[in-house]
Amino acid sequence: MGLRFDVITLFPEIIESHCSCALLGRGIKNSIIELNTINPRDFTHDKHRRVDDTPYGGSAGMVMMAPPVFEAYESIEKFPDNEFIMLTPQGEPYNQKISKELAQKNQIILLCWVIMF
Repeated sequence: MGLRFDVITLFPEIIESHCSCALLGRGIKNSIIELNTINPRDFTHDKHRRVDDTPYGGSAGMVMMAPPVFEAYESIEKFPDNEFIMLTPQGEPYNQKISKELAQKNQIILLCWVIMF
């Protein structure tokens, strides 16, 4: 087995659709990489499967509830030498150096907080 990607996202269909095409799709088909999507809504405990909450302090916007995200993360089988990455607008830009470091890992776990269209 090759490199495994576990993606925690509210939109697993979008991730799976994009990853089924071109180079990623061929990598998955040839078992070079593996993709697993996890939806935090599957770990909620209310009938509406709510994962968002209002921010503390009364400012505008929405934030993700911690319990569903934490339970989604805990549900993932962890491989030796994995890397957990939270994707945020404030994060470090992806570059060749990071790419080479991540290529040495067995598993990359991505937490997608935001998705833009």
